[in-house]
Amino acid sequence: TSNGIPHKMGEPERVRVVAYQNHLDRTPLPHGANRNDLFISGCKVSQPTGSGSGSEDRDFTFDAAFGPETVPVSVVRSEVPLAVDAFLDGINAVLLVLGASGSGKDELLAGTPATGGAERWEGLVEHLIRSMYAALRESGEGGVASGAARLQLQFLHIDSERVQDLLEPDCHSHNLQLADDDEAGTLVREARPEVLKGEAHAISLYRRGVQSVHTLGRYHAVDVDAACSILTLTLTRRSATEAGPTGADGELAASYYSSTLSVVGLPGTERLRTRSREHETREAQYEMHIAEGAFKHRSITQFGELTKALARRGQRTQHVPWRGGKLVRLVGERLGGNARVQAIATLKGGQRDESRATLKCAAELRRVVQYPLVNTTVLSSGCTHSPFLSPERPPTACSTPFRSTRPCSLRPQPSGLQVTRIWPACGMSNGLTAGGTLAPRLELG
Repeated sequence: TSNGIPHKMGEPERVRVVAYQNHLDRTPLPHGANRNDLFISGCKVSQPTGSGSGSEDRDFTFDAAFGPETVPVSVVRSEVPLAVDAFLDGINAVLLVLGASGSGKDELLAGTPATGGAERWEGLVEHLIRSMYAALRESGEGGVASGAARLQLQFLHIDSERVQDLLEPDCHSHNLQLADDDEAGTLVREARPEVLKGEAHAISLYRRGVQSVHTLGRYHAVDVDAACSILTLTLTRRSATEAGPTGADGELAASYYSSTLSVVGLPGTERLRTRSREHETREAQYEMHIAEGAFKHRSITQFGELTKALARRGQRTQHVPWRGGKLVRLVGERLGGNARVQAIATLKGGQRDESRATLKCAAELRRVVQYPLVNTTVLSSGCTHSPFLSPERPPTACSTPFRSTRPCSLRPQPSGLQVTRIWPACGMSNGLTAGGTLAPRLELG
């Protein structure tokens, strides 16, 4: 790398960030709180002078901004298709949801019941799953119509640096460890991704995970506001071309796409505070620092530090803290690398300092540059392996949908448009596909 910028990269693009002021969280505000401390005009969010921890930089510009009159489904419909389309095209996608506790972040993700005349909101994740399966049903490309695809789902939870698998019944006792692999990147030991049988199965797994989060908070003293959730979908599908590049012996090869889509609910951003300092450029900038040094808030504070470092990458030689806590090690691999990243920042009127911390973090995130690639696996015609993991074959000790997305560890390619691996007929090494038989047709439900 050079100044932390990968040698091997796709077309550079910035993280897409939208802001959403909402009323999804109905918790009463403290007495005297000003409900009108946020102003949205076009793509700009402003705080009046004197609000927050200072008066500088009170205007923040994003790719889109939605006011409190906007229903959540409108926000989701503007963002989810971008992530789903990239995912189905073989590009890694990440959708971050950040905001202070009580800003509607959790309700945007998981939905709200029909109360007080308001209609039920199914939540971003369920909407994403339905949209993904609808796109798969409509698609006639990539072998999806013939069933040459495999979907997996994993749902992780990080609380006080403890990684838990929400799809397991005893997740409250989990403290899953991470492992580093030269080819696969950061792995979660003993986390078992579920092979999806259809849309209904995917939604039921997600709801089971959400119920596990409620159980952790109610019976196991987990501070869900300081915790984070990572739901990852992994798709392996045959490419649209019948014959891919030639293998090592000149025979025809089959080509497959393999991509991940991660929805990350970040911890409450109220743990980030800002203070201004003057730099050599005489521009007032803000430095994030840790307001509370408690162990349980390490995830969000280290995420803020990583975001700030990546936003300034290339301006000068600066250390990028890749090796932070569990959240940074898992999600940080996607930031600044091989993924298309989007973020939704949730805001609530009356949360003056909390909204300012969220806006600062979101503004830094929007400056991060990504280099998404199409991830292609090529198998020669004589290869006996398959890119589909057999559902009967148990995963390895380090099984996880998380794979390395920083392209700097891969060899440069002239095209700079896709990552391609070719495995000959003699077999494959320890990579994306680890044996198994050809999977049955994908049940779309």
